[in-house]
Amino acid sequence: MRNRQNGAKQKPGQSRRMDFSYFTQAFMQPAAKTRFGIEADREICVDLTLINLILACPSSSSVHSPLIYSHSHVVNSLFKSIVACKGRADCMEFPYRPKKHSLGVPPPIPPRPPRPEDNRPPLPPRMPQDNSQHTAPRPEALHPPPPPPPPPPPPPPYQRQAMPHQAGHYPAPPHAQQRPPPRPTPAASGPWPRPSPPSSGNHYQASAPPQPDAWQQARSFNGSNVPPTGFQSQERQRSNGAPTYSDSSMARPSMQYNPPAKFSLKKCPSTNYSLMCSGTWYILPEVPDVRVCTYCYERNIRGSSLQANFHPCVSPAGAGMHCLFSSPRIQNHLWPRALRSGSIQELLRFFRHRTTIKNCDGAQGSEGSQNVKWYSPKDTNRLPSFIACEACYEDVVWGTELHGQFEEHREKQPHGQIWICDIAVDFIRKLLLNTQSWLQFATEAAHHLSLPECEKNGGVMSGSSRQWYELRDRAQGIAVCERCYRDFASRTDFESQFQPVRQPPRQQQCILGFWPARVIWDEALWRKDFALWRRTIIAYVQTPPCSSQTQPGAQMFQLNQGIDNFDVCQSCYVGLLQPMGLDIFFRRVQHPRAVESSCDLNPSSLRFRSYAPRLDEALITCTFSPFVDFTARLCNLPPCQGIELVTNQQWYGTDDCRICLACYEEVVRGSELAQQLPLAPQIIPGESHCDLYSPRMRRKWAEACGRRDLAPFMAFAAYRRTIYEQTVPEMRNIVSMARFNLDMQKMYNVSSSFYYNMNGMYASMYNPYITYGAAGIPHRFETPWGVEGAQLGQKAQGYTQGITADTARVAQLQAAWNLVE
Repeated sequence: MRNRQNGAKQKPGQSRRMDFSYFTQAFMQPAAKTRFGIEADREICVDLTLINLILACPSSSSVHSPLIYSHSHVVNSLFKSIVACKGRADCMEFPYRPKKHSLGVPPPIPPRPPRPEDNRPPLPPRMPQDNSQHTAPRPEALHPPPPPPPPPPPPPPYQRQAMPHQAGHYPAPPHAQQRPPPRPTPAASGPWPRPSPPSSGNHYQASAPPQPDAWQQARSFNGSNVPPTGFQSQERQRSNGAPTYSDSSMARPSMQYNPPAKFSLKKCPSTNYSLMCSGTWYILPEVPDVRVCTYCYERNIRGSSLQANFHPCVSPAGAGMHCLFSSPRIQNHLWPRALRSGSIQELLRFFRHRTTIKNCDGAQGSEGSQNVKWYSPKDTNRLPSFIACEACYEDVVWGTELHGQFEEHREKQPHGQIWICDIAVDFIRKLLLNTQSWLQFATEAAHHLSLPECEKNGGVMSGSSRQWYELRDRAQGIAVCERCYRDFASRTDFESQFQPVRQPPRQQQCILGFWPARVIWDEALWRKDFALWRRTIIAYVQTPPCSSQTQPGAQMFQLNQGIDNFDVCQSCYVGLLQPMGLDIFFRRVQHPRAVESSCDLNPSSLRFRSYAPRLDEALITCTFSPFVDFTARLCNLPPCQGIELVTNQQWYGTDDCRICLACYEEVVRGSELAQQLPLAPQIIPGESHCDLYSPRMRRKWAEACGRRDLAPFMAFAAYRRTIYEQTVPEMRNIVSMARFNLDMQKMYNVSSSFYYNMNGMYASMYNPYITYGAAGIPHRFETPWGVEGAQLGQKAQGYTQGITADTARVAQLQAAWNLVE
């Protein structure tokens, strides 16, 4: 697999490195081959039988087995019996093993626990009849009970087989006595979603197709897909609270294989996402280009006085949908005012203005050719290089108490430069939404922007270069750098779970630098369950680190459908797939020694940018079959070569827009306009390149799908092809000549140095009163070797001037190509 490196992004007065901070964004730093400086303690493996697990943690709510919750009515009765007899010598052991007694002597019968009917007065005796004994009449004889209802069908036997990394629970940390007592409720969640009891069936859920593997049949389940009632904003706003625990109401909707009958979303696909699937959205007829997702509609609009203004519609596939309703300005100001006034006119004005503004590009930054409008603080002394894009200014800044402190940026962004919006930084956004003092905001923001960036994806950092934070129980030496602590943990419910590290090691890794840890962090925040993140990370750091390097005979996980060219390492399986409920769709495989494989979910892998958005879409929609179908079609295709020329390849599209096989599967197939292009690829014998590799062309395609009109896209593609023919071939020729000139310059420089050395070595052998020269060479050399060296140096200088002229021409052509690329 190839490694791709991202360059630094510039902004006015400051140079900052691009930081891909979320799941749908790429993290292209090379993966590290080591984990933490502190060696992880070994786990204590115990038998995961039902009763042993109850005896091991009778008062803990943080470690539970899914089997317990699938048979809760059995567990409650067994738990009472175990507590009553725990510690007695004659109590049964579990698993039950009968004790040896003498022949013919039955084992002792344990005493019956007291019952409420023991305190009732005895009934009067009845007269004996037919020599019967004097016994009290039974209640059933006086009042015959109704016929018993038919017994419910027994639940299916649980056949889950424990994997090697699932064979034990995590031991208690050495500082467990410092942690607050657990909440006395059995609702705490495990590190991955639990199956629901069979009685709570899901009307919208379709189970995965049966697999021939018995282990996979045991892993599949049908759970209750109840929509969550709680909400954790993407800004991770601060809330009161000591340690939080999971609640049954915050349980994550169960992941299902087939799409449900009713389209639903787990959370709002804000401007950070781009959903390509078709689904139900809601619009205001006055502004049809702005769509509200089903999550925001169910949470905010349904049942309100303004519900009648919103109408459902089906979004076209491939349009790249996102929702604006979860922005802080709408949630905190525009929508509450609309509910109080009973009018949506102010909301309509905002939507009309917002449709003309490009969404924030986040950590990727915006180029000067995109003509983004920027804002900056009036107080340039405290924040001299702080900027905010127009989208973040409208969505975030305008709805805060500090919006009057900003003004339009006076400096225009030059072409070729990339500026990064500072409001896209998590800590800056949280600080802006929760601070009313400009002095406090400016001080905290300036300090945060001055902190060193985190080395993502396992990069090793010096322990003394920054402040570090660790878990309060110091489990496994897990540490978080100061930048990530402020971005993720600060001003959240989990802030109290960390403490500063007093003596950091010489070298350290940040656990939140790994992208699976950040994904599970957002999931734990949404579910308000810190134990989910803690247990997942403890298991994650004890597995071999994920690497993009190929390994012969590696043990991997593959999809149940048997897709051989898509592998997931054990680290990503434990740290991402299990806690997100995706492990039921994977199986363990052992590759032979002759087969080299690498993890396709590593940020440095070749197709990570292709798989990550589709996996993110599966997590939002809680439907996994689209990801499986996409992976099966893409994994065996050759990667897109971009603007590089290839020969004798198959191409989709037309002469104005040629699409390679990989880009067709990623962008075109299944979209709204796919049927309007030729459905079969054609082999082109000559040289050609792909036109749909460009992010600009992909945005144009999404816009065309949203409008259901292919003509604007094809017109732009034809114009782009014209600019390409005028610029790119000439640039290739110039670059080719520049490389030739550079090689010639190096050769003449080496030869000139050689003859200069010869002149110095043999100067004493020649007449000191005679000097040597030539045309254009002054007579100042003691030997002819010096003249030869000077002539070669002049030739090298001539090639240098040619390279300088070629560089200026290439820069001019590149600027023209960048306008349409």
